[in-house]
Amino acid sequence: MLRMRNKQRMTEAQLRERLFLARAYIDLTKLMCGRMFPHLTNANLEALIAVMCVFVGEAEGRPPTVTKIAQHSGLTRQTVYRRLEYLIELGRVVRVGKRYYMAENAMEPDPHNRLMKILERARPHGR
Repeated sequence: MLRMRNKQRMTEAQLRERLFLARAYIDLTKLMCGRMFPHLTNANLEALIAVMCVFVGEAEGRPPTVTKIAQHSGLTRQTVYRRLEYLIELGRVVRVGKRYYMAENAMEPDPHNRLMKILERARPHGR
């Protein structure tokens, strides 16, 4: 389970919900930016995509390498490496060997359960 700053642990259901949202976010971000802004080279957007790939990989039990993040995100390996170095400097990601993990303090707790409310609104009724 993913640890959070105040040492609370996410339940398996919460982790699955975040994993679903992270995957959908990566795919939607790539699609919309590619269609609406084909020449956009925003370093912050690239860092956000990289950190979401790290989150998904870790949640699946397969912390990613630079190569895997590049393959999944469509970014070059050099770009992924630069963005991960930036995220390490910010304290959001840690590197162990060739693999990347979310830093322990990378995700703040959600005391108002905003993520679950968003997911509930997004789901079709009856699921």
